[in-house]
Amino acid sequence: MVPSEFFSVLGTILGGLIGYLSARLLWQTQMKQQRRNLARAFLLEVRQLKRMLQSYSNAFESLGDKTLIEAPIYGRDGLYYSTQKEICAFSPDLAENLYTFYMSLMEAERARQVKKDNIFFKFHAEAVRVAIVKANKSVPNLERLLAKEAGE
Repeated sequence: MVPSEFFSVLGTILGGLIGYLSARLLWQTQMKQQRRNLARAFLLEVRQLKRMLQSYSNAFESLGDKTLIEAPIYGRDGLYYSTQKEICAFSPDLAENLYTFYMSLMEAERARQVKKDNIFFKFHAEAVRVAIVKANKSVPNLERLLAKEAGE
């Protein structure tokens, strides 16, 4: 015959195990939902930026080095700045694509801010063009990866 203490210990162990497993499952579900929501937010921002990038790319194509961008390209209030740390929760491919896309935007923004009277202005104007074209070319793949992560 099995002593009653055995069942008490077994019940305690099973209860603890079930509690741990349910808490872990809940945590994993919350993390997945958080990644999905963040991917949706990035997808919305990338789609909004896509129109601007296409316009600038078309202007560079038709006007060449006569294209001058005076409006900000990507400001400090953008989604990337407020969620930078969360990007590493995405798959390595998506995280790398997001990082590359936003680095291109930030490079274009930094180069855009150089004044016309600077002796390196033409160099920086070309850097703006290169960064915008690079960001624009990365949009289709980035949209595909974000849509997959967002569950669309």
